Amino acid sequence: MRKPLVEDYSLLVRILFPEATSWLILAEEDAPNADLQAHWCQGVAELVELLEHCSDCVLINLTGQVVVSDNILAEISFSRQAKGTQLAYFCNPDGSLRWLFPAGNTSAYFLHLYSGSGWRGRALRQFLKWGFRLKLGRFLRHGMLCVRQTDGQAWHPVFQSIPGHQYAVFTGTKGENRKAVIAAGAKHRPDVFYKLPLTEQAEGLVMNEAKQLAKLAHSPFRSWKFPKAVIENGVLRVSNVQPTKYSTATQLTALHFQAITELSTEQYSRPLHTAKSFQQIQYALEELESLPDHPQMDKLVLKDLREQLRLLNKQINPFQSMVFSLAHGDFTPWNMFVGKNSLSVFDWELARQEPLAFDLFHFVLQSNCLIHRAEAAVVKEEVDRVLTHSFWQAHLPCDPEQYWRYYLLRHLSYYLPRYLKQQDLHQQVHWQLELWRDLLLQLQEVQKISNPSNS
Repeated sequence: MRKPLVEDYSLLVRILFPEATSWLILAEEDAPNADLQAHWCQGVAELVELLEHCSDCVLINLTGQVVVSDNILAEISFSRQAKGTQLAYFCNPDGSLRWLFPAGNTSAYFLHLYSGSGWRGRALRQFLKWGFRLKLGRFLRHGMLCVRQTDGQAWHPVFQSIPGHQYAVFTGTKGENRKAVIAAGAKHRPDVFYKLPLTEQAEGLVMNEAKQLAKLAHSPFRSWKFPKAVIENGVLRVSNVQPTKYSTATQLTALHFQAITELSTEQYSRPLHTAKSFQQIQYALEELESLPDHPQMDKLVLKDLREQLRLLNKQINPFQSMVFSLAHGDFTPWNMFVGKNSLSVFDWELARQEPLAFDLFHFVLQSNCLIHRAEAAVVKEEVDRVLTHSFWQAHLPCDPEQYWRYYLLRHLSYYLPRYLKQQDLHQQVHWQLELWRDLLLQLQEVQKISNPSNS
């Protein structure tokens, strides 16, 4: 059995028992780091002493010893002899917790929370799907934990509302926007997804998604299918928009262009310096100047990125007018199902007003970087498809190249400061940093050719 990282124990408490006021770890060895020292008890005697000063406490029991206390709200144990609700889990490659689901699940229900695209993602999906169908799930999962409640109402209200249903939990992506997502339904297909914000920033994103979907609920667009959304006690419930037949295209199709064209019908033109989007870029670049280098980042790549972003920002005229419209904000293959005549698109938490074609550029950059691991030259070829598409005919005399440059500035200035503030970085972050650097350098080469007097 592979245990999750010790750092994930607090995550389990936040997801399963948000009303808990404290949590403690009972172990037989010393705490692995200073951050956990306040929660760590080496032996029952030390635990009993700390419990006298705690109420509504969740105990993470790593010893298998039986502990009884009126101050324990619930207990999470990794002992096979423990009694309670058995949950199985999968970990990420770095050992952090990824999926959590009832140990009795006979199907790979958690795959409804897996958005892997490309051949690797499809291969993993099929491997896990058939592994569970052949009743090999107990050999594939990384481990099990047992949850025992002393108070029947201790669970998160979402879990109390889905008894008898199948469900699975995605513990979220590390960072300031982290939230858990729960898929739940009476049959093999989820009826709803619940989003549980785990940070203050994530709470804002969940509220934004609810607001945007409420506005889109009665839209006349034919190329879109939007989830129905309800927010209760800070938790967002959205309907499942997965069609019976669909594909997961990783390159832009005519349907993608048609959908974005529809979304762009409600538009307006304004000087950049008056737009919230541009103002946020300036705040982000100011913050970027004050942030120290990240120890896990290549210093030369980071140095180039900082310099190129400064240069690109200077080259964009804040007084020029650009056409703005609603953008999904994270328009990617893993956030949509491609049907015959429409896109079923979910995760609208980053929806906002952005310059034209923002979503098209985002789709190209993210799919090529995170799925295809493409180089800058390949990305630019796909970007050129967008720049020369008939989409722009209705918006002349727009300069599409300026919209691409703005998108890069907006995207990079949003994510780079966030990555610098993260403690640990995923491998995908390093892929992005190198590609971003190459794309910015590519832009400057184009600028020199277009304006040789400025080089």
